[in-house]
Amino acid sequence: MLRFTSIFFVLMMGSFHMLKGQNSNGQIIASDSNYIPTVRSIYFQDVNSTLSLPIFYLDSVYQFNIHFDLLENKPRRISYSLLLYDRNWNPVDLDPLEYLEGINEQLITNYKSSQLTLVPYIHYTINFPSTELNLKSTGNYVLIVYDEDENVLFTRKIYVAQNRFRVDVKFVSAADIAKYYSHQAIEMNITAPYPYKVLNPLQELQVEIFQNGNPNTRIILKEPFNYSSDKFNYVRKDEIIFPAMKEYRYKDIRSVQQKTFGISYWDERDGKYNCYFVPDEIRAGRNYFSDIDINGRFYISKNDVEYARDNYVKEYVWCYPSIKASRHDEREVYIYGALSDWKLKDEFKMTYDESKRAYLGSFLFKNSYFNYMYATLDDQGNISTSEFEGDWYETENDYFVLVYYKGFGDRNDRIVFAGRFTSN
Repeated sequence: MLRFTSIFFVLMMGSFHMLKGQNSNGQIIASDSNYIPTVRSIYFQDVNSTLSLPIFYLDSVYQFNIHFDLLENKPRRISYSLLLYDRNWNPVDLDPLEYLEGINEQLITNYKSSQLTLVPYIHYTINFPSTELNLKSTGNYVLIVYDEDENVLFTRKIYVAQNRFRVDVKFVSAADIAKYYSHQAIEMNITAPYPYKVLNPLQELQVEIFQNGNPNTRIILKEPFNYSSDKFNYVRKDEIIFPAMKEYRYKDIRSVQQKTFGISYWDERDGKYNCYFVPDEIRAGRNYFSDIDINGRFYISKNDVEYARDNYVKEYVWCYPSIKASRHDEREVYIYGALSDWKLKDEFKMTYDESKRAYLGSFLFKNSYFNYMYATLDDQGNISTSEFEGDWYETENDYFVLVYYKGFGDRNDRIVFAGRFTSN
């Protein structure tokens, strides 16, 4: 039975119906998913910046904000709840009162209608933690946002951590000579301080690494190469290895009045703003050059002074990317990054135009600065940017490390370390 009884009163009345986002057992699926097409521009922000990976530190004195838009004319009654999951994203058999303080059904009262925009929308903000709802425990959580009819609008994974363990990361060259210039490899040492005791690391520890906060890149380590009483070494050759990619492409569409780098022109037709990109070129096989990027993310504003207002005055614009290609590839091509929720979505699919010898696309996105790449599915069915972008070992990437610990007698997996390490 779904442990949502304290949230949806209809359960207690016996009239609960199956929500979108639940499996056949009535459990909320742990995923980063949108369940209605009008939800847009979901992002997490701490006091400093937009987050690549939504990590909240339990002992932080700062709030953690979740922003999203609904492309609608009028506000709705929208609420949110949090559920705890284990390290493998299975629901835990705990009452929410054991890991939450407050009522686990919070109405979102911070919202504002867009002002003088061609595409109307309502911007919503969740400020967390709040006086009404706080966390007691670290671990994997799923944020569920739903309307008054109990329809789930979207779900997002959140990682709640307290840094109790120590992690040292070393970037090394790939041992496989075929990957020497195209991949980045990592060796890692973890220290468990007193009073933590790890008697069986295979059962008690799990380590996960993400490249640039992209959930599709997750590597899971269940067993160290060797260990002592408090030190655990993950140093197997090429056990932790990632395609290095190249620096992300970027576009700055924060203003409909400025033609920034890579923008061919803007126009306004049929009640909408249109932004046409300068055609891109395939980078695979070309020399690498260093450039500044934000590792796949997007942000609405560059500083906090502009930030709050920009959330409801920025326009939604139609973007028209293209990339030159001498022939039509059998694989489908997509615009890819945080702007696509790290998924290959139909709205970001490119179509090959024989007359222009290029892939063309169009998508709706909010005024912002964003990174992107061109992606396909490789022969194994995995998302890959290598065919259009190439890979080079000197690329700057962020790597996020999470350490899960469940000691003897513990009832849930705790995140005892969460941190970011940057290559090159």
